[in-house]
Amino acid sequence: MKNTLLAPSLALALTALAAPAAPSEPRAARQWEVVDVALEATGDPEPRGVLLRAVVRGPEGQSLEVPGFHDGGKRWLIRVALPSPGRWTWETVSNQPALSGRTGAIDVAADPGQRGPVVLDSGHPQRFRYADGTPYFA
Repeated sequence: MKNTLLAPSLALALTALAAPAAPSEPRAARQWEVVDVALEATGDPEPRGVLLRAVVRGPEGQSLEVPGFHDGGKRWLIRVALPSPGRWTWETVSNQPALSGRTGAIDVAADPGQRGPVVLDSGHPQRFRYADGTPYFA
């Protein structure tokens, strides 16, 4: 009798561990603001063996792949700065079931004061510019 009760309980517990968490309410952010998406792992996996990334999709069909990283203990982070306004959705991919298949959304508001990161100017590789095209003078 004990074994018949244990098997369904164990199956239910394993299903709960492997099931992705329900998506949360969309987070609010400004254009180019750094956003950390925190995830909690179950158990105590060795961080060096865990692979984590998020596929982030933008309102105009953009797609970014963002690596995740271990932040200590059971905490993992996906860090992203989104380049355009609108609703961006993300989904995690991992070799750890508790970290894979997590989903969420970030609502990005336009911020005209933000120019984005400094990058090489493709037309003049010896010069830099902001992501919005404004020249960068150091």
